[in-house]
Amino acid sequence: MGKHSAQRRSPMPLVLGVVALLAIAAAAFFGFRILTGTDSPSQAAPLPTTSTSGTPSTTTSATSTTTTAASATVSAELAAVQKALQECVTRQDAAQRVVTAATTAAEHWSEHVQGQADIDSGAKTYLDVKTNVFGPSRAAGPGDVAAYDGAMTAYSGVGGCQNVGTLEAPTDLKTKLQACAAREQAIDTYMSAAKAVLDDWRTHLSEMADHSDGHLDGPEAQARWIQRYRAAPAHLDPYKSAAAALSSAPACSA
Repeated sequence: MGKHSAQRRSPMPLVLGVVALLAIAAAAFFGFRILTGTDSPSQAAPLPTTSTSGTPSTTTSATSTTTTAASATVSAELAAVQKALQECVTRQDAAQRVVTAATTAAEHWSEHVQGQADIDSGAKTYLDVKTNVFGPSRAAGPGDVAAYDGAMTAYSGVGGCQNVGTLEAPTDLKTKLQACAAREQAIDTYMSAAKAVLDDWRTHLSEMADHSDGHLDGPEAQARWIQRYRAAPAHLDPYKSAAAALSSAPACSA
């Protein structure tokens, strides 16, 4: 009886043991999947990515745009200064034609006036002055006036050179602008003085032409000449001072 009872023992404990082992293995497998979030232990979840395409690139673009705009502004201002400087040079070149014509005319008028002074002082005879001073200078007079008038017409048509000394500019250009401004002021003073002298010379030439044409008799022509002669220094002296100031004024160049 005892032997047969041992051989017929139930297999249930063995089955239960196998089932328990399988349950443990399954729990371990599914637990691993839950922890990793993947279908296979060998697959790793991809790392999250962070986009940097927004703020940094926008900031760089804005900075670049600001720099470009600032550079464009500086370039435009510099171009404006250089343009003003060139206009000033052009105007003063035109003024030089007036200076040349006025200088010649003033010399002839001064010779005319000095001739009368030499007669009055006895330094020269009337015949000497009439032949060698009055005659030649008077003959040159109409050409003097025509040259001056032509140069003034051209000069009046050239603008620019106003307030150039006050423009903001780099040091090298600022120096040129100030030189042009100083010369422009000297030219303005010269122009006014030259006009007064040319008007005197023009008036005397016109009166002498009237005398030659018979529209002005001898005594009247002589009286008018003496009147012009005595008034001449009031315009000739300031002209000479203005010419000297212009000669020493700085040059204007672009």
